[in-house]
Amino acid sequence: MKKMFREVVDWLYDLWLKSLSDKEVENYYIEAGAEFGDAMSYDYLGKCHDFDSFFLDWARWELEYSKRGYRTISLNDFISYGGYGKPLKGLGVKRKEGEQIILYSVIYSQNK
Repeated sequence: MKKMFREVVDWLYDLWLKSLSDKEVENYYIEAGAEFGDAMSYDYLGKCHDFDSFFLDWARWELEYSKRGYRTISLNDFISYGGYGKPLKGLGVKRKEGEQIILYSVIYSQNK
């Protein structure tokens, strides 16, 4: 029963994701990146209680944004944006054919 319920939830989530426009995905990506960037800007004080949740949310939206063919934004840029209010640059830029996908969330998780 639990497995079937999980499959239905996953199916509905995938359906919802597919219904989002690229701009909506970009907005979710920016919001998640800003939250995680803000949390990272205070990292020297220790991790906040929602740190892992912020990271997973950013990683999920980064992956969806990249699946749609866009270049991702570096973690340092999200720290500058979320933690210090510096404007984000490079949003909405499609990768060129054959250009490697860069997932900064994966790089961060491998180096922490």
